[in-house]
Amino acid sequence: MHRCCLRGVITANSTWHTARLVEADFRSGLDQLTDLGKADFNNAGLSYALLQRANLHRANLLRCCLYSTSFCEADLCEADLRGCDLRNSKLEGALLEGARLEEALLPEGVKP
Repeated sequence: MHRCCLRGVITANSTWHTARLVEADFRSGLDQLTDLGKADFNNAGLSYALLQRANLHRANLLRCCLYSTSFCEADLCEADLRGCDLRNSKLEGALLEGARLEEALLPEGVKP
């Protein structure tokens, strides 16, 4: 799917293995909660995806393509980001407590 709008979806524990969701809009707002907690995105393509304020608590993002993905203010606590290149991702205000970041390439200023 390219340029799809998935705002306000409640899909916790869902499976998105190898899905190509380039420029997908998963943003959460005051009137829309996007819940992707424990979702399995293993090896998915999420380049340019908008995941601001989304719940990604304990999500599996292992080896995902996250070029220019926005995680601003997203809940990434305990998420698996191993092997991800996050250097061009936006992580301002993202919650990363307990996130798995082994072998991940992080933007300057972000410490594991």
